[in-house]
Amino acid sequence: MGQAIGGQVISSVMYIGQPLIFAVGSEILPRKLRPVAQAGINAAGAAGAIVGILAGGALTSASLYGWRNYWYMVTTLLGVSAIIIGILYNPPPRPLQRSLTVREKLARLDWIGSILLTIGLVLFTIGLSWGDNPYPWSDAHVLAPLIVGFCFFIGLIVHQTYFKRDGLIHHDLFKKDRNFAVALGCFFADGMIFWAANNYFAFQVSTLYETDSMLVGLHFCIAFFTAFAASASVALISTFTKAIREPIVASFIMFTIFYGRFGPRHTRYTLTDTSSYGHHRLFKLCSCLGLSCFPRYRVRLEFDLPGDGSAA
Repeated sequence: MGQAIGGQVISSVMYIGQPLIFAVGSEILPRKLRPVAQAGINAAGAAGAIVGILAGGALTSASLYGWRNYWYMVTTLLGVSAIIIGILYNPPPRPLQRSLTVREKLARLDWIGSILLTIGLVLFTIGLSWGDNPYPWSDAHVLAPLIVGFCFFIGLIVHQTYFKRDGLIHHDLFKKDRNFAVALGCFFADGMIFWAANNYFAFQVSTLYETDSMLVGLHFCIAFFTAFAASASVALISTFTKAIREPIVASFIMFTIFYGRFGPRHTRYTLTDTSSYGHHRLFKLCSCLGLSCFPRYRVRLEFDLPGDGSAA
C-alpha cells in the first residue's frame, strides 16, 4: 500500500504538466488556428487513451501480474516523452525570463495562496472520502477535515481578494467581461464529469456486464473512439463558423443525457441481463460527443486573456 500511495504522489506531479501541452499549442500558433490545434491535441489524447486502456486490459486479462508489465510500459513511454520534449522543444525565452533572476522569479510566486489552496483541498477531500466510508458524516473524523479545509478556502478567498491581486486568481483576468469566470466554472464542472466517469464507469461495467478486463476497457474506449472522430468535426465547425458557445452548450447537453440516463437505469441489472446493452452503448456515445467539445473551453479562455493570451 505504501508503494501504491507513493506512486500516486509521483503520478499526481506528472498530471501538473498535462495542461502545459495545450499551452504549447497556443504558444506556437496564431489564434485563428488554435481551435484546430486544440482539437488535434484532444484527438491525440483520445488515441493514446485507446491504446493505453486496451493494452492494460489485454495484459491484465492474460496474466494475474499483467498490471506490472502495463506499468513498465507506461514508465517507458513517459520516460521517452520526457526525453523527446527536453531535447526537441526549445521555445525562445520571454523577456521576463531573461531579465529576472531565479530569486526574483521565486519571489513572484504566490506561496501563501498555494499553501492555503493545497491544505484546503487535501483536508476537504479527505473529509469527503471518509464520509460514510468508513465514518458517518456526523463523526469528527469527517467533520473536522471538512470544516478546517473550508476555513482554509475562506482564507484563500480573503487573501486573493484583498492582499494578493496578481496571485493564483489574477484580478486582471476578470476585468474584461464575465466570460473567463464562466469558462472556469465550465472547467470545474468538466473536471467532476470526467473523473466521475473515469472512476465509476468501468467499475459499473465490470459489476453489471463484464468480468473480463479487456472487454471492460473496450466499453470505456467507446468514449475515446467517438471523441477522436468528433474532435475533428467540432474543430472544423468552430473554425469556419467562428462559433464556440454552441459546441459548449452541446457538450453539456450530451453529458446531461449520459449521466441522467445512467444514474437510475442500471441498478437493477445483473451480469445475466443483457437487455440494456443497446442503451448502454447509445448513452455512452453522448458522453463521447461531450468530450469532443471539451477543447472549446480552452479556446474560449485564450480569446478572453489579455495581451497574447499567455498570461494565465
